[in-house]
Amino acid sequence: MEALLAIFLVKIPSIAGVGGLIAGLLTRKLSKALTIGAGLGVIDSIVLEMVRYGPGSPVGWVMAVLAAVLMAFVGWFIRLKIRERS
Repeated sequence: MEALLAIFLVKIPSIAGVGGLIAGLLTRKLSKALTIGAGLGVIDSIVLEMVRYGPGSPVGWVMAVLAAVLMAFVGWFIRLKIRERS
């Protein structure tokens, strides 16, 4: 369980997490933000596979997509709260 949490936390400052957060901040619709976040999670996994020589773990792919989607939701939520205040 700790290993899964560690993999998830490592994915947040990567392409998946940062890209998902930016997608959430820049898009108006939640569904579009989550779709872009999932796509960035896949791109993050592909880039990681290109850098690594051996085959990667499917858990890494899943955690990258989950981190990207979570960060996209967080970015969208922040955007929503900022728009409510103004």
